[in-house]
Amino acid sequence: MAAPSFTPTELAAIEAQRDLFLAGAANADAQIAGVDQAIADAEALDDAFKVQFDYHDDVIRAYETERRYMDGMDIEEIDYNSPQSPPVLQSYLVEQDLLDFISGAGRLLYGDGSLDTAFTPNRNASDNASTPNTYDIWDGLPLALVDDINETSQFGVQDEIIGVLQGQTAITLVATTTTTTLDINSTTVQLTAAAQQTIAPSDLIIIDDATDASLIEVITSTESGSGPYLYDITLRMIAIKSSVTLAIGAFAGINTGTAFTNGERSTKTAAPSWRQSLLDGCLEILDNSLDTRKSALQSELSAVQSNENSNVPASVETNINTSISAIDGFLGVTPPSTIDISDTGITALNSEKTTRLAQIASRIAATPAEIAAEDNYDNRYTYAVNRAHLGNGTLTIVEKLEGMKAQLLVGKGAATEGAARYNALLP
Repeated sequence: MAAPSFTPTELAAIEAQRDLFLAGAANADAQIAGVDQAIADAEALDDAFKVQFDYHDDVIRAYETERRYMDGMDIEEIDYNSPQSPPVLQSYLVEQDLLDFISGAGRLLYGDGSLDTAFTPNRNASDNASTPNTYDIWDGLPLALVDDINETSQFGVQDEIIGVLQGQTAITLVATTTTTTLDINSTTVQLTAAAQQTIAPSDLIIIDDATDASLIEVITSTESGSGPYLYDITLRMIAIKSSVTLAIGAFAGINTGTAFTNGERSTKTAAPSWRQSLLDGCLEILDNSLDTRKSALQSELSAVQSNENSNVPASVETNINTSISAIDGFLGVTPPSTIDISDTGITALNSEKTTRLAQIASRIAATPAEIAAEDNYDNRYTYAVNRAHLGNGTLTIVEKLEGMKAQLLVGKGAATEGAARYNALLP
């Protein structure tokens, strides 16, 4: 018996179904072309928004970097569930998968598609009127002290070392020696004494082993034993030469002060000889502090030069360069041996510090008005919303369109496969 064949009516039905699949595939192609164009249009608009976002973000980052290196204050990173929140960053918008971005436990967006209002600290102070005690006065932003790599902290180091050079009072301990070694990294030391001593927080103690010396500040002191008495001290090292390790048995507190005469500081030669390493240690610390401040100034300079806000006065860059030149003059070509720590040199150091601190205070006070003139925080926030809004943000639109295109491609694939399958049935 011969195999059955399709009747003309059946063949016509097969052809009709094949043609429906082909029409479906063609229709999917047309829709995909439309979606591709819509994606291109949305991406072009997002690129335009990104240009705006990047401009304001770059300006804000320049101001924040400049501020950080002036006085160590930075935008505080606070948990996103609190009333405050860290800045809206470009990385949140484009460097992560958008679905992760919009479903990150409310980090940026609420379920209704609006930008998380916890980000209002990144806007101007007027936006924070309901919580006036929550924010620092600097443009209404929450600030935190982040590190010591800034000018203001290094002025503190400079003041302390000058104080050591010109004379800080150290307590007198009777027949007291160390039972542990001591170096620049030490945070504890144990002293022993035949007679009971009075050692309290904030006391300054000179420790020397007849060859080298250091100056420490007492943080805590715990007494034990009785004849001999033991004192376990947590300390802050104020001055010691980095290459020095004081041996066990060094004397503690045998002098009542650290003052070096103008003659000693002019020649950088101390007497008696064990005080030389203390003088050298002060010079080393002063040198490192000036180097650190110069590095902070250079970071400020880079931030100022990269800041495209037209309201930044030219004097800001001039002032920074003046301070860098002053530090170069203090350090000379072979620091620390050329640092002038005579009365004349210390006067010059203090004078430069006074001038620069006034400039820093003036700069911090002036910055909010410069930012407000371009409304950088509000504008960055606005373009973040324009890009990330769950309902109509450009990034969201692109994501949805790409999902639509993926579904169309699935449908086109099914239609193409169906057309091929039905076509194979035709003679």
